[in-house]
Amino acid sequence: MKKYYIIFILMSFLSCKVHDLSKQDYKKTPKELKEKRIVEDTNTVFYFIRHAQKLNDGSDDSNLSDSGREQVKKYISYFKDKRLDSVFTTNFNRTIQTGVPIAQSKNIYGDFYNPNHVVAEDWIKKHKGQAILIVGHSNTTPHLVNKFIGQMKYMQMMDDNFSDIYRIIISNEKIYEDLLNLEEEVLLQEIHLNGEEKNKNLR
Repeated sequence: MKKYYIIFILMSFLSCKVHDLSKQDYKKTPKELKEKRIVEDTNTVFYFIRHAQKLNDGSDDSNLSDSGREQVKKYISYFKDKRLDSVFTTNFNRTIQTGVPIAQSKNIYGDFYNPNHVVAEDWIKKHKGQAILIVGHSNTTPHLVNKFIGQMKYMQMMDDNFSDIYRIIISNEKIYEDLLNLEEEVLLQEIHLNGEEKNKNLR
């Protein structure tokens, strides 16, 4: 396991009450969308994702499957126009292979964390004003999100679910959270870019 730690570090260097904001809240009017972007760009943001799809080889430390590596490319696309200051993963091949390419694509550092040792209040204080991606597992990711929002809202992810993005935005000591879907978000990005390209051609 030590060799993966070294590889991860080297690759990385190279390179309150909760107010629930649903997707519907985010997609009502251009003004609200603008306000949402301001909150996302200037305040503390935590993204929680599960590792991408792994090989079903019976190993406790499986690598990503080909489908999983394609999913990582989609995550890179999703975060392309978003601020990220650091990426944290557990010390497993599947989370490292998910988090490191994202960190490299943003030219930022990565580090390991232990889900059992995370104290939400400490992380919020330590990373105030930053945007942090935390890559975990089907059971640890929802559990951590519940810690950060202060309520038992999310259950363990289904075995075939590798696309949920839990987003927490902290603004003026208030915590906002929503649940996004990677496939939907990437599709929306493509539609937006295609629309911009058409408008560009019309000028």
